[in-house]
Formats: sequence, C-alpha cells, structure tokens
Amino acid sequence: MQAGGYALYRRIFDEQGRQTTALLFQCEASPGRADREAIVASALAHVFAPLDQELHRLTVNLPVANEATTRILQSAGFSTLAEQVFMTRPLA
Repeated sequence: MQAGGYALYRRIFDEQGRQTTALLFQCEASPGRADREAIVASALAHVFAPLDQELHRLTVNLPVANEATTRILQSAGFSTLAEQVFMTRPLA
C-alpha cells in the first residue's frame, strides 16, 4: 500500500542542540482518500512535535487551495501573517 500523505518541513536547532523552530513547507494527502484529514493531522502532529515544548511553529507558502491542511492549522490556532500575490504582465 502506498503512503497516503507527506510533509516537507525543517527543524531548526540552537547552538546547544535544542530545537527552536518547526517550519512547514508542504503537507498533502492523496486526493480522494476518505481518511485524508486524519492523514494530514497525523503528519502535522509529527512536524510540530513535541507539542509540550515551546517552539516557533510556522508554515510558509502554503497554498490556500490546500483546504485540509489550512483547516487543521487554523483549528490549532495558526493565523495568516502574510499572503503572496502572483502578478503577471503581458509582454507587448
């Protein structure tokens, strides 16, 4: 059976080797899976663990279209700090 989801993230540590930051870049689950939100929730729990430790927990460039991940992060207390805008200009 294939993995149903994945998370791309980075953990940052201080000079003493203590984790200071959990930085999420991407978190997805296979489209159409009935357990999609559970997969995303499990991946996010792993990324942002340990939950009892004070860390900077953030995500960057997360697509708004990634509704499952966005919904779970918002319910966990995450909020939008900045948004990116994609702009184009036709060459004439």
